[in-house]
Amino acid sequence: MDIDLEVKIEECIEIIKAKEVDKFDRAVLMIKEYGPHAYELLCLALKRADEFESMYLTNAFISIGDEILPHILKILPELGGVSKSYVIAALGEMKSRDIIEPIKMGFDDPDSQVRQAVLQAIDKLNVRGGFEGEFEGILYKALNDGDIYVRSYAAGILGDVGGELALDDLITMTSDAEPAVRAVAARGIGRHRGDKAIAALISLLDDPMAIVASAACLALAETGDENMVEKAAGMLTHKSELVRLSAIKALGRMRRKQSIELLKPCLTDENELVRTVAAQVIKFLTERKGV
Repeated sequence: MDIDLEVKIEECIEIIKAKEVDKFDRAVLMIKEYGPHAYELLCLALKRADEFESMYLTNAFISIGDEILPHILKILPELGGVSKSYVIAALGEMKSRDIIEPIKMGFDDPDSQVRQAVLQAIDKLNVRGGFEGEFEGILYKALNDGDIYVRSYAAGILGDVGGELALDDLITMTSDAEPAVRAVAARGIGRHRGDKAIAALISLLDDPMAIVASAACLALAETGDENMVEKAAGMLTHKSELVRLSAIKALGRMRRKQSIELLKPCLTDENELVRTVAAQVIKFLTERKGV
């Protein structure tokens, strides 16, 4: 290759690594114009990059799109840690089905940060559509992962996945040892409908951890079942102000006339924030048309 062109490519890469905002887009455009050899040099730079440079180089990959994908996939096994997690998460922005197996293989990485990046990519692909059913096995593995953040992320994704199997998995996660995972599972269950989902949420109202009972309160409001007003109201006297606040918010979101009277005792709650939010919700329900 012409030495002058090589120098120009390297200059573009340095601009990208440094995240020179006013020059970044132009540098990426030039890389695209230079083509395959520029892509190889960009990938080589990624292998040598630090954490921040990896982030900026990955942003360039996303901007370039699917045409750089073969070069990325070639170096992916050689990457580690932060760089690998950035690239795998970025694969969720690609349209090619060539990303499916690399994403799946990424979940076998011993680094939990990489496994979280796999779930991030899957989440993006699920939102965009076109990859239905491709990653179910990974999600089920993630629910049993040793890392709390991986399990929580998987439970969050399943909340957006319809169907009985997803609901069953979320209900299973309500017995997880970590309260944060149980809380995420509760919010996910709230996006499902039916008696099974409601029964699971009602049982979580008795969870010993406030973060879980709080999440269950909010999830009850999302089920769309107007019969849950009394259940949410029953949490207005919970010992935790976090749960009481969530119960107030849940009643506000249910938008039922009977909630006004149920909320009035909260105006004398010992916690100032609880009193304030209760007053706001009562005002909202009173002024709302049809109430």
